[in-house]
Amino acid sequence: MLRLTPALLAVGLLLLVTGPASAGTVRKVCLTASEAVGSANTKLTLARRATRQAKTEAATRRAEKRQRRAERAVSRAYKRRGKACANRPPRFPRPIKYSLSSETDPDTGDVRTYIAIKKPPRDADGDLVLLDWTATSGSIIWADRYGVGAFWDRDKTKDGRLKGGTITVKAYDGAAAKPTTFKFTIADGER
Repeated sequence: MLRLTPALLAVGLLLLVTGPASAGTVRKVCLTASEAVGSANTKLTLARRATRQAKTEAATRRAEKRQRRAERAVSRAYKRRGKACANRPPRFPRPIKYSLSSETDPDTGDVRTYIAIKKPPRDADGDLVLLDWTATSGSIIWADRYGVGAFWDRDKTKDGRLKGGTITVKAYDGAAAKPTTFKFTIADGER
């Protein structure tokens, strides 16, 4: 049976008034669920104190029963908060567009290609998004972790053309278990 607590009523009213969930609504529901966890933890602390301070055997049993009830309430509050505060991974805007520009180092003859993603990935929860760049050939020698670009030190084919490869960009928000991944392939000779 569902018991209507003030926190649960607040969540229901918030959803009723605001309509479909937006990022702000999700954040408010998450805060309300977090307040419910705090309230349940306070009740548990008081129940534990009452158990320690009980003078008689009967009072100890009553206090222990209240403590077990409070522990279950804390567990339920944490589960509700976990559902309300579910993190959404960052997303790359579609269609994903990128640009390439290459330059040759006059001293070494190495070719470096700057890769820029036109629109960076966004996080619906407002978390900071970090990017991790990798390449199947050559190496990524510098990447702007917060932005949209990286320098790719490219190998050359036997006939002297720039070697292509697959570039993988992973977007992390620090909270999601799995990053969002975008891969694109650059052909041999493409600058």
